Amino acid sequence: MKPPPEKIISDEEIEEIRNLTSCSRQVARTLKVLQNEDRLLILCILMQEGEMSVSSIGQKLGIAQPSLSQQLTVLRNNKMVGTRRDGKSIYYFIDNQKARDLMHSLQNVFGHDAPENSEETEQLTTDIT
Repeated sequence: MKPPPEKIISDEEIEEIRNLTSCSRQVARTLKVLQNEDRLLILCILMQEGEMSVSSIGQKLGIAQPSLSQQLTVLRNNKMVGTRRDGKSIYYFIDNQKARDLMHSLQNVFGHDAPENSEETEQLTTDIT
C-alpha cells in the first residue's frame, strides 16, 4: 500500500510554527522563574505594596538576606523587577508590564481575591501535581 502524499507546509505555516516555538520558549522561561515560591512571594508583595526596599521585603516575607538577594537577582536578571538606589538603600519594583499582567492573571486564578474559584483552583493544583 502506498503511503499518503506528504502535505506541503506553506511559508506562512512555517513562520507561524516558528513564532509559536519562540513564544513557548519565552513562556517556559518565565514560568521557570516563577516556580520558586520566594520569587513568587516577592512579586506578590511588590504588586500589593509597590516599590519596597530590600530590608522591607525581607522583613515582610521573612526571607533570609542571602536567599532574598539571590531571588531578587534572578528576578532582576529576567527583567521582572527594576531597582532604584536612594543612599545605601536599594528599592525594588515590578518594572515589566508583562510581569504585572501575569501577576494579575495569577491573582485572578489563584489569589485570595477569587474565592469563587477556590474549588476549581484546588482541583487544578491537584491535577498539576
